[in-house]
Amino acid sequence: AIWKVYWSVNSLQQRNMSADEEQPKLGALHYSQFDYAIELYKNLKFKGKGCFGGKSGGYPTSQDGWFRTLIVIRGRALHNIFWPWALTVLHTVWWTCATQIESSSLHGKSLGESIQSAYKLGIGALLAFLLSFRVGRSINRFWAAMGDWGTIVVAIRSLVSSIMIHGRDHPYERDQVVLWASAFPVALKKELRDCEIESNDLRDVLSDAQIKALNKAANSPLYVANEIRYNLKKIFDVTPESGCLSPARSSEMRQNEKFVDALIANAGRLEGLKNISTPVVFVSHLRTIILIYLFSMPYLYSGEWGWAAIPIVAIISFFYYGVEGAAEEVENPFERGHVNDLDLDNYCLKVMKSSQQLVKCHNMKQD
Repeated sequence: AIWKVYWSVNSLQQRNMSADEEQPKLGALHYSQFDYAIELYKNLKFKGKGCFGGKSGGYPTSQDGWFRTLIVIRGRALHNIFWPWALTVLHTVWWTCATQIESSSLHGKSLGESIQSAYKLGIGALLAFLLSFRVGRSINRFWAAMGDWGTIVVAIRSLVSSIMIHGRDHPYERDQVVLWASAFPVALKKELRDCEIESNDLRDVLSDAQIKALNKAANSPLYVANEIRYNLKKIFDVTPESGCLSPARSSEMRQNEKFVDALIANAGRLEGLKNISTPVVFVSHLRTIILIYLFSMPYLYSGEWGWAAIPIVAIISFFYYGVEGAAEEVENPFERGHVNDLDLDNYCLKVMKSSQQLVKCHNMKQD
């Protein structure tokens, strides 16, 4: 009888050891699953189609010093100002030629100093104020978007770190939370850029069926958040069998719910920044004043400046149109293929690397 008991216990221990050896430390998840996505985001360049496109390829940034930032062309958003600037210069050329070549009554004459002073103080001062306000509002939108993305990265890191420790009794659901949380920034980027997620974008992170369902969702970030909540409910579900663990499970559930709420709240603010722009009445009025100010400049000063009116007006108009073009460029920081957009791919890379690090660290502690 003693031998039978010993044999039963020994056999049970051997079966348990074999099962532990066959089962991965994190259910079906391994940190190498993030390798492909990490390498993909590391090697991104500008693309004309798809979700990808941002500050990449070694293009100068604002921290690269004076000389590197002075010689940039693409980063000046010249596509936003070329036509109004060209029209202003052509108008100046026409009027200057008319007053300098033809012997007309306007040749060599300019308006009085009192009118010019009123012109400078009236339109010039108002224009400076409006441009300052326009640029300030656009920069605030850019900084708000950057702050919301930073909060999303922090919330995902906290969620993954928490679930790795407190979800060990439900390895499959825990792994699903980690994978869906890692996919959240990619889903948000899809929503902000109105593009499709390809299978390679989340290869080894989500299955093809999950990616297909994600693309079909009316709101991709909300779909991901619901998947996270669905698995959190399974992990921390309180049942009659929970016993004394019920308060702990409820507490962990509430804490992780806060992380999910932070993801939804910040994603909603980013969607609001994308869909709600500066009121058109303000932008229309500002651009009308800019055109009136710059188009009237040759009439006021061509007699005094002569042929120099052409380069002077060209330079001044470049300044004014450039400031307005810069404000327009950063007002929507989610456009793909623009140098001055937020580097959304880099946020996705940071999340993938953070998730991989947390998974790898947990694997090492379990060894």
